Amino acid sequence: TFISDLSVNGSCIVVNASNLVISGNGATITGNNTGVGINITDFYNITIIGLNLENFSTAITLINSSNNSITGGTYSNNIETGISFINSNSSIVYTNYFQNNLINGTSFVSSYNNLIYNNYFSGNTNNSWDDSDNDWNTTLNCSGSSNIIGDPCVGGNYWDDYDGNDSDYNGIGDTSYNISGGSNQDDLPLVGVLTSSCQTVNQSISLIPNSLITTTETCFVIAADNIVIDGRNATIQGDAGSNDYGISMGDGDQFAAEYNNVTIKNLNIEEFGYGIYYYCHDGSGDYCYNNTLFNNTFDQVRYGIYGLNIFDSNISQNTIINSSLYSIYL
Repeated sequence: TFISDLSVNGSCIVVNASNLVISGNGATITGNNTGVGINITDFYNITIIGLNLENFSTAITLINSSNNSITGGTYSNNIETGISFINSNSSIVYTNYFQNNLINGTSFVSSYNNLIYNNYFSGNTNNSWDDSDNDWNTTLNCSGSSNIIGDPCVGGNYWDDYDGNDSDYNGIGDTSYNISGGSNQDDLPLVGVLTSSCQTVNQSISLIPNSLITTTETCFVIAADNIVIDGRNATIQGDAGSNDYGISMGDGDQFAAEYNNVTIKNLNIEEFGYGIYYYCHDGSGDYCYNNTLFNNTFDQVRYGIYGLNIFDSNISQNTIINSSLYSIYL
């Protein structure tokens, strides 16, 4: 059991017995971009719960291991992969965040009968690789606990590059998500319940595709970690007010609350003073990490993207035109 965060050089934990529980209690182990965070080789029935691993070569490696459980963790900014399964079977990976890993979020090589569901994949070069035969969703359940993006239905995983539709607006994609490496699919991908109004965002949302939302004030105020705003080519349009925000972190005051692991994508933002405003500082020295701004379009704004104190984030493939002051101010 961990009681505090930890920084290490090289590898950290090598498991040398079966039937163990590694409880992180929300702690973060930070590496130096080498080594393995946790190595499990030739042991079984290992539970890893509530532990965050970042900046390793690979966060967790399982080799010749079975009947394991990994849940409640964040695996981010690793040089290779978040979690790697090699010849490892019959395990469950659920309710984790895999973000900004440079090769794969997860990888399954010659590993079978594993269940992977209710995880959040965002910002990885490739979200997952699977050359074997595994299950990427559980049975659809819309009457129990909410899923990892805060919506009612638990089924598959959230994929930031899923491009399917949700014609019945139930938060589950109409078509399967294809996993790289073989023929595996997530048949119940999570997309977020669709919305058509400005609001304070406490959970992930998707906009009705190609819709138009007009407002005379700030449209979306981010108020939580680990959320996604997927515009799905919708447009939010202001009234050209110089101090209005298309999307704001916090309330736009000098010291705004800091939030991490936020993704804003596929959204058209027009006629605001600030298209996306990130002033990541709550007055106590805490900043924003692991945010993604991807494939958004900004038109007729003073600032397209205005950001201060943001770190380890991905700002890419955005289009900014007709900005009167700065397209991007960081």
